This record gives sequence, C-alpha cells and structure tokens, in this order.
Amino acid sequence: MPYGSMEEAYKNATTLSYLTTEQALADFAVFVTDLKRNLSAEACPVVLFGGSYGGMLATWMRLKYPHIAIGALASSAPILQFEDIVPPETFYDIASNDFKRESSNCFNTIKDSWDAIIAEGQKENGLLQLTKIFHFCRVLNSTDDLLDWLDFAYSYLAMVDYPYPADFMMPLPGYPIKEVLCSSSSKGCEL
Repeated sequence: MPYGSMEEAYKNATTLSYLTTEQALADFAVFVTDLKRNLSAEACPVVLFGGSYGGMLATWMRLKYPHIAIGALASSAPILQFEDIVPPETFYDIASNDFKRESSNCFNTIKDSWDAIIAEGQKENGLLQLTKIFHFCRVLNSTDDLLDWLDFAYSYLAMVDYPYPADFMMPLPGYPIKEVLCSSSSKGCEL
C-alpha cells in the first residue's frame, strides 16, 4: 500500500495516482522478479492465475511482461469490457439472460418492478412503504437507493450463479438465481 496505510493512500489525487492497474502490474513484476531471486528460483517458470479483476490483471501482466510469466489462466475476466470496445449494456444483457433462462415470468416481473418502485416512491409515504416492504433499517431517501441496492443484488447473483454452493462473497447455495426466484413466491413471481 503506497504511503503505508489506506487512509493515507486514498487521501488525495496525488496519492491516488499510484492506485492504477498499470502500477499494480509493475508492482507484481517487481514482486515476482524479487521473489524468484530471493528464493534462488530465477529459472523457475511462473504461471499467473486470477478470477474477475484478478484474471484481468493476470492476462494483462502476461501481455505486458511476457518475460516474467510463461502463461496466465483467467476466469470470468472481462478483459475487453471497456466502453469503446463493448457496448455498456452488454453486462446487463448477459445478467438478464441468467434470470430469463430460469423463468421468463420472473424476469418480466423484475423488469417491470423498476417502474413500479419508482411509481410507489413518488406516492405520499411511498418511500416509507418501500422501506417497510424491503425491511430496511432506515427510511429510504429516494428510490435510487433501493434501485441501486437491487441492481447490486441482481448483478452479483448473476456473477455467482454457480451450480454448486460458494461462499467467497457470502454463503450462497448452488444456482442462487433459481433459489431466489423459486423461493420468492409460490405463485411464480408476481408484483
């Protein structure tokens, strides 16, 4: 961590300038080179592994520093997910398809819920009602807070929709989208 602590590193634009992908790659290049030298392992090959952002770093490091690593294995690494390369809605299209595959009825209910939430939030005491429905600890200031929370929840469900239980983000069952959709209503997703 540059400057010794997170608080100091996040202090201003000057210190934040060192928290870049390029700097992370350069730091890893120095780290791997020094580690191999300290272990008298200069001749040992290095293969990089990573998932998600770590997979992006592994791939980019292999491209930028091919003399450091002989290979890279990247899982779920959106290495080309940039606005000038891939349309910004691509991630949401892929995530939406996960829900659509499980239940087109539930997908449509979720899709329609955005407008329903906004409409409810505009009513007198609507934000209070939404707070109660979703069991929030504090009264919502705007529907944006709820919509952001739901966007986060749906996105992460899609990203960790594995066929087996996983707990690297939080304890989740196998096929968590199916679990959420099937347990949310015995009638099959109704608003």
